[in-house]
Amino acid sequence: MGTGTNDTTRVIAVPGGKGKKIQWSAVDSTDYSDVQVKEHIYLSCKNSEELMAKILTYCAQHNLSFRDDRNVSDPEDICVTITTMPTPYHPRSKSAAQPKDNASPGPAFAAKLCPLCGGRLVKAVSVKDDTNKPSKNMEIWNRSICLNPRYNDEAVICTQCWLSFSPGWSEAWERCSELPDSFRYPLSETLRHFPVPVESGAYTQRFIAGQTNDTTHVLPLPGGSGKETKWRVIHSLEYSNVMVEESTHFWCKDFKELMTKFHGHCTRHEFSMEEDRAKSYPGEVHVTITTKLMPYQPRSAAAVKPKGNKP
Repeated sequence: MGTGTNDTTRVIAVPGGKGKKIQWSAVDSTDYSDVQVKEHIYLSCKNSEELMAKILTYCAQHNLSFRDDRNVSDPEDICVTITTMPTPYHPRSKSAAQPKDNASPGPAFAAKLCPLCGGRLVKAVSVKDDTNKPSKNMEIWNRSICLNPRYNDEAVICTQCWLSFSPGWSEAWERCSELPDSFRYPLSETLRHFPVPVESGAYTQRFIAGQTNDTTHVLPLPGGSGKETKWRVIHSLEYSNVMVEESTHFWCKDFKELMTKFHGHCTRHEFSMEEDRAKSYPGEVHVTITTKLMPYQPRSAAAVKPKGNKP
């Protein structure tokens, strides 16, 4: 809690050469002043007079407030909320705190900023899919009768470039779209111009970080004492050894000449090709073309020949 805040965001390219040495750094910096700290814990327990007396005594000894909520339908249980009084912020040493052995979220999910463009991340469930327009990310909204295999309630999505991440389902940041010109990080030239025979082809881009470094700093700012005291919280997330994988997939007629043409194109450009056939769709085949893993390197959108799709 603070009476004044100043929020700034930056995406920093960390020097390190080319290929696997390239790093990204997304930095979220917020200044707070007149900061007060209030903490609470709530729990459900048995409605025992002995236990309630013990809790009330502890609260009185440590100047804590106590609230109990009783459920008429379940009189044997009680919900208890213990809250501290607001206190001025003072730096605390993590080494002085006793660990609780709770696993923290992965560094990629803990980020507040998109690692690609620095845009704001939000829970995907909080964003409404506009079905009157092409899907912004088919990994989240594929609009098919099939379930989204990598989607869960904890998935986050960037509101600027629409890159998404689903913790527990995928280790990559990814986006899928039917519009090859709509990617913030332009698709590779060879995949963009793969001879997709139909307009229903979809393109997927995946960013896989070989290593992440997640750090949070609390920095006191000079300014006196009391209400003039200010502090800054900086969250920094760096990705190194970033690899990029791209693919396109589509349904087409199962013609031998067409499959031969696709295989030849894949051989020339070192793509892999998968063919899936279903009895319910005789005479058709689902084709997936995937690039090999490539080290992340900056790409210029101006240097990419457009395919005529609006972003």
